[in-house]
Amino acid sequence: MVAGGRYDHFNQFGGVWTWRVAGNYRIATTNTILHSSYATGFSPPTSQDKIFGNNPNLEPEKVDGFDIGVRQKLWENRVFVDATYFHNDLSNVIGLNGLFETINLGAARTQGLELEIHARPFNHLDLTASYTYLEAVKTSAADIAQPPGARLPRRPRNEVYLSASYSWFEKLQTTLEAKWVNAREELNFGAPDFDLED
Repeated sequence: MVAGGRYDHFNQFGGVWTWRVAGNYRIATTNTILHSSYATGFSPPTSQDKIFGNNPNLEPEKVDGFDIGVRQKLWENRVFVDATYFHNDLSNVIGLNGLFETINLGAARTQGLELEIHARPFNHLDLTASYTYLEAVKTSAADIAQPPGARLPRRPRNEVYLSASYSWFEKLQTTLEAKWVNAREELNFGAPDFDLED
């Protein structure tokens, strides 16, 4: 079990506490690990958000989220498979309007599933593959164009990541990576939204 807290003080927003609790449980007979966590978050707008967004009154983003998953080790611990469900509730989401001004978009929910496979078939070679499914929707009416239930812009529904890393003589490491991102919705103010290409 792990528990932690953090205190930050901001000139504009005052004192803020955030915290996290997490734990895992290992089933020895199957070498299976169950894991979960719950955390809060606080993200103040950056100086760039305020200056270049022409909005000095931005409110900070806040989030409460949890995840729960299972990790299975195989082949004498040379392979592990991990599946995790995650859920986040956000408020004061920071984004842009059609005039490229930074504003608070209201509340949103993100949830989805992460799958990861990591393998070391022999020493010096590491292989990783992961997949993320993301559902990201607005949950409030405080927005410039999107009604509640609309998908958040620029959040891909599907992502796939692959990597292979080899260590030469334990002194030089070479890594090859590839990432594919599914079409994302983009706001098209005054007209229907459109998809950015994969």
